[in-house]
This record gives sequence, structure tokens and C-alpha cells, in this order.
Amino acid sequence: MRDYLYCCVKWLIIVCLLLRSTTSLIISQTLLPQNLLASQLEYTSIAQIEAALSKGKNIYRVNLSNQTPKLTSIPTIIFTLQHLQALNLEGNYISILPNELTNLSHLQYLNLSNNGVQGFPKDLKPLKNLQKLHLEKNGLQKLPTVIGQLEHLQVLLLKDNELESLPSEIGTLKQLQTLNLKRNRLHSIPKEIGQIETLEVLNLSSNQLQAIPLLHLPALKILDISYNRLDTLSDVINNLQQLHTLNLSNNRLNSFPKQILSLEQLQILDVSSNQILSLPETLHQLQTLKHLYVERNRLKELPLTIGNLQQLEHLGLKSNRLQNLPASIGRLTLLQNLNLTNNQLQELPSTVAQLTSLTSLKISNNSINTFPEVLVALQKLASLDLSFNKIEIISDKILALKSLKTLNLRGNQLTLLPQNIAYFNQLQNLNLAENKLTHLPSSIGKLPQLQVLTLEKNQLSHLPNEIGTASSLTHLMARNNQLQNIPATIGQLKQLQLLDLSKNLLSELPQEFKHLKTLQSLDLSKNQFASFPTVLFHLSNLVELDLSRNTILSIHGNLANWKKLEKLDLHANNINKISTDLSPLEYLREINLERNELSDWPIGFDQLKRLEIIEVTNNQLTTIPESFKNLTHLTALYINNNRLTQIPESLAQLKTLKMLYLMGNPLDTSTVTIEKIHQWLPETNTDL
Repeated sequence: MRDYLYCCVKWLIIVCLLLRSTTSLIISQTLLPQNLLASQLEYTSIAQIEAALSKGKNIYRVNLSNQTPKLTSIPTIIFTLQHLQALNLEGNYISILPNELTNLSHLQYLNLSNNGVQGFPKDLKPLKNLQKLHLEKNGLQKLPTVIGQLEHLQVLLLKDNELESLPSEIGTLKQLQTLNLKRNRLHSIPKEIGQIETLEVLNLSSNQLQAIPLLHLPALKILDISYNRLDTLSDVINNLQQLHTLNLSNNRLNSFPKQILSLEQLQILDVSSNQILSLPETLHQLQTLKHLYVERNRLKELPLTIGNLQQLEHLGLKSNRLQNLPASIGRLTLLQNLNLTNNQLQELPSTVAQLTSLTSLKISNNSINTFPEVLVALQKLASLDLSFNKIEIISDKILALKSLKTLNLRGNQLTLLPQNIAYFNQLQNLNLAENKLTHLPSSIGKLPQLQVLTLEKNQLSHLPNEIGTASSLTHLMARNNQLQNIPATIGQLKQLQLLDLSKNLLSELPQEFKHLKTLQSLDLSKNQFASFPTVLFHLSNLVELDLSRNTILSIHGNLANWKKLEKLDLHANNINKISTDLSPLEYLREINLERNELSDWPIGFDQLKRLEIIEVTNNQLTTIPESFKNLTHLTALYINNNRLTQIPESLAQLKTLKMLYLMGNPLDTSTVTIEKIHQWLPETNTDL
């Protein structure tokens, strides 16, 4: 799923950013026709329409999408709107399109997405002006042959349906420019699609296609056939001479389709997630190529001619079996992004220093054991990922990378950092997690732009006092170290929003903690706190607090400053009493007190009107207060393994309650039965 989402996001970005020449084409899939973007009033209710008609007004645009309650049919008044040009009915329950729909002879835009449309008018010829038709997410199993009558249709969107085939009549849509069939069940497509000489964008992604019988599509610019079952590519691809974007990722190709080499206008090519063993030496014929993605294949080497792709700006080689790179890669002087993650590289060729346009380099999950000093020549490098290698020492020469904003060294074997790390005056994100660091250089506090510092899973026994001078820091993660105390200077971090100090050896906090007024999330779980750190009561912006798995005995103090707190986790302590009034926690949604020694509910618990989840499993509670009926947003109550004998009937008023766990209590089964609880709370999942 992660790879699928990654591919989706990647394609959204590169198509939107790079293909400026087709921007209007892409936008046209979602926006109204240009002549409808003027000052025409859009009517959003039947009452508005009736009022306008009573005043003799002409209506050009109607938007009845996502109505409450949902429309089950098109209101008959719509069919009287002779001037209507745009009709949006998305997100209703309309299943049948009546013949009266064809009365709307001026209609140019029709959106019927996410309805359940199955029935169409017998004749669509009267809709002679229709240009854009949205039929996504309808569960369509068959497209009617009359679709071919829409002779002026330019955009047809059919993604997220259940189509197994298309009618041959689709080839008569002589003005069609965009056809989206993503996520259907197509095993084949009719050869008549090859008759649509105006087609510029064709999306066939996520179907069951084994072959593409494309014929002459002289205008086609974007073709997406990803997530299908192609094992070869036919020679007909040679006919697509205007093609500049081709996505063949997630198919079954075991060799690079050489037919692609004839596409002289190709700028973006993705053949990721196939079984390709090698790239042809003739790859350099793609002289216009700017984006090349061959990720998640079986490449062991790159062709020596890779450096002849003089226009290449983005090269994705993630998750292959590369052991080295050819020296010719240095000739890619326009390259901006290079992804070599998850290969078998031990070093980089010296010619990498010639990649002077490079801004992002990912070499994580390789076998590099020394810092590649060749990188110091890359003065435009803004993001460097060397995570999960075997690097023990970072040379001071890395400090020459003045443009670096993100540096990821996670999962190496570092014991030291350069003392002059402050030279990274543009650095915003520094990840040092999962190394062997025992201390940090004091100069780390002099990184003026540092916002995110990740230190988890090291061997740090303390943080330097200078950490307080990292004035831009917003996120500090230092979980799973050996920290015994926190420097008082931490109170100087005026921008800090998230602080994770879990799984350390902390037993107290400095009073200066109270100055962290911007802190929203604090994790102090799995430490050695025997008493509740009262300094936390000063944190007025706190939203999440985790003090679980400590040895806290009791809680007392004033919670008046915690008005923004939404989640409080105190589970697995030794708490036997909470004498603090909880009622000021007016925004609290979740509270976890399980595995403590509580015999009484805290004061004010029943005043937490926004509370959704209560976890008090494994305590000593004997009752559920009648006043719990006030918790009108409660969805889950976990109260297993306590000492309850009765359940108050007032729980029946909790209409939002979905989960009620009571197992392990000595309930009086003569009065408390699963049947009775189901009678009170018929929609609640109950465990006795």
C-alpha cells in the first residue's frame, strides 16, 4: 500500500509540475468549461431554482451535489431549465437517468459521479453540446452504446467503476480529448479507440489488461497503463509520436520495451515495479527524456550510455540490485533528483561530483561504510539521505554542503559528529536516530534554521546545555536513549511543539519546562517518574500528554491551564488516587488509566463532555457513576477487570457508545445480562 500511495503522489506531482504545455488539458478534467467560469450564478437548492424561475430568470448552472437527504432521482424541475449549461449531481443516490434528461440541449457539463447510475436514456443525440461527462464511482458494469452519440464530448471520466469491456461505439467520439478508465476491470479495450484522433490523455491504470491494441492516436500525449498485466508492449506504440508521458509501472515486463525508444517526444517514463533485468545501451535515443523511473526492478547495472540522456532531471533507481554506477553518470549535468535507495552500492564514482544541478540525493539502505567525500562538490544539494548504511565516521568535509536543508543519517554506526556542525546554517531537518552516539557537539545549538532533530535509539546520557539556543526547533525526538536529566536551557525553546523523551531514565524535570508555552505533544512514557511532574501544569498549549509506564502513585494539582488537552495517557503506573479536578479538561477526547490501582473515579470525570474514549481496564473500580449519562460523545468504555457488580441503567442514554467492555468483573448475573445491555444499547458491541 505504501508503494501504491508513493506512485500515486509521485505521478500527481510530476504531471502537474512538468507538463506545463498541457496544464489546461489536465485542469479541464475537474473544472467547468471556460465560458461557464464567468459571473453566472450557481444554484444549489430546489428552493433557489423555484424562486429564480418565479422571477423569470434564466438558469445556467445548478449544483445539487451531496444533498441532505440524498437525491434518489433527478428533480423534474431540472428538465424545464432550457438554458442549463452545467449540472452537478455528484454524491447522491441517483440510479436511473430518465429520457427527460435529453431536454437539456444546451448542457455542456454533467457530473454524475458517486451515485450508482445504471440506467441511461435510450437516445443521447439531443445532448449535442455536452463536452464533459463525469461518471466516476458509480459501480457501472456496462457502458451503453448510445455514449457514441455525444459527438462533441471532450472529457469522459469513468474511473472507479466495474467495467469489463467498452462498446465499440466509443470510437465515434471524434472530439474526445481525455478518457479516464482507471480502476475498472477491463481485460481488453476495443480497437475502435484508435479512431479517436483527438485523444490526448488516456488513463487505463489499475485494470486487468494483458495487451494494448492501440492504433493511430496521433494526438496522444499522456498514456497511463500502470497496474495491469502487461508482459510485452506491441509495436503499435511506435504510432504515438506525440507521447511525452508514459506510465508502465506495476506490470509484468521482464525486459525493457525497446519500442519506447522510437518515442521522440517522450519526457516522462515510468517502468517501476516490473521485472526488468537491464536497460538497453540505446536508451540514449530518448533525447527529450526528463524523468526516468526504473524503481523496484532487478537491475544489476546501468548502461554506459546513461550519461547521454542530456535532458534528464529526475532519475529513480530505488530497490534494484545495483552494485556500482558507471562513470558516465556524471554527464547528467541537469539532474536534480537521484534516488538510489535500497541497492547494493558500496561507493560512488568520482564523476558524481559533476552532478552540479543535484538538489536531492537518496542513497539509503545500501552498503556504504565511509562518507562519500565526492558529495562535497554538490553545492546545490538541499536534501541528502544516507540512512541505513554502515557509516562509522562523518568527515568534516560534509560541512562544505552549504545548501543542505535535510540530512538523514539514521541507522548507521556513528559515534561522533563533526564539532563544527553549526556550519550547516541552512539545515532544517537532522535525523541521527539509530546510531551509537553517546553525546552531541555543543555547536548543535548554533544551527539557526534547525526545526526537526531526531535522536532516538542512541546511547545519549545527556543533552548539551546549548540545545536551548537552537531557537527554531519545533520537533525534538530523543526517545530510547539513556537520558537521566534534561538541561534547564530546554525552557528557551520558544518554538518547540513536539517533544518525545520516552524510554529514558528520567525521574524529574527542570522547572524551566514551564516556559515551553508552544508545546503541544509531550511523551514521557517508559521513564522513572515516581511522582507526577507538577511543572507540566503550566503548559497551556498541551494537546497530547503521555506519562504511561512510569511508577506514579498519585496526581494532585490545578489543571486550569490544560484547556486544550485532548489526549491523556497514564496507563501502567501505580496510581491509586487522582485528587485533581478533571473538569477543566473541556476538550479531552481520550483518557487511558488502565493498569493502575484506582478504586474511585476522579472528580469531574462526568463533566468531560467531549470525552470519546475511556480506558480504565485493570483497576479496582466498583461502580460506573449514574452521571456518566452526561458523556454524550462517549464511543468506547473499556472497564475490564475491575470490581463492578452492577451497571447503571443510565448508560442507555449514551446513544454514541459503540464499545462497552466489561469482561473480568464480578457482575451480578441475575440483574446484569448481555440481553439487558443490548436492550439498553442496541448498537453497542458489548463484551461480558
